[in-house]
Amino acid sequence: MCDKDTILKEGAGRTGACLRPLPVRICGVCIPYAAVGIGLYVFGSAWIAAGLYYGGAIIYIAATGRKELMAGSAAWAGSAPILRTRDRGLAIVAYGVFALAGVALFYLWPVAVRSDVDLAGFLEAMGLGGRRFLVFAVVFCLLNPVVEEVFWRGCLKDDRRRVSWIDAAFAGYHVPVLVMVINVGVSAVAFAILCTTSWYLRRLRHKSGGLGLGWAAHFLADVSIMTAAWVLLN
Repeated sequence: MCDKDTILKEGAGRTGACLRPLPVRICGVCIPYAAVGIGLYVFGSAWIAAGLYYGGAIIYIAATGRKELMAGSAAWAGSAPILRTRDRGLAIVAYGVFALAGVALFYLWPVAVRSDVDLAGFLEAMGLGGRRFLVFAVVFCLLNPVVEEVFWRGCLKDDRRRVSWIDAAFAGYHVPVLVMVINVGVSAVAFAILCTTSWYLRRLRHKSGGLGLGWAAHFLADVSIMTAAWVLLN
């Protein structure tokens, strides 16, 4: 087990020895894939998929990261220290890119969407028709950035400088969702973009010593994407 001092040292940006054993991390990675498969492909419900994902992730966090959370480790939920000037500039640029995710979705939608898919009909079939989409969007934007950053960049943390299998796993669980409405080619491009996104968020956590900056960037992206989806629906 890792003591509080070791955890804090790693949270401060040192590649340390507190990584969970590989089998434990693989079990965690399986949670979103199972949630998508059961929720969307078996029950045809975005609500069930989200409930299974967030519920499973929270249980996993509580089971594997409770001591770190209780210790107030900077690697988990502490306030990130001020970044160096160079890193701060990169973070600001990245925030702009994250905030434009929805703009890119809006303008690329005619090229990206599958010819046999009607977005309104698809959302209705998934339990997100009408105002239910707005409720889901609000819950998603508030909950998703927090849970995913603690889960993927906290519990499943990997301090390697290069793109890792954790980044591929994060990007990969999105693909079964995307291919339901977006053509395969664009889904492949989205996979590469999400891999890069995950890598950047990991590096941001590593450099800052906390998850706060990643939460903010993730929140901007989610709000932007959900806003674009709402505009496309109307």
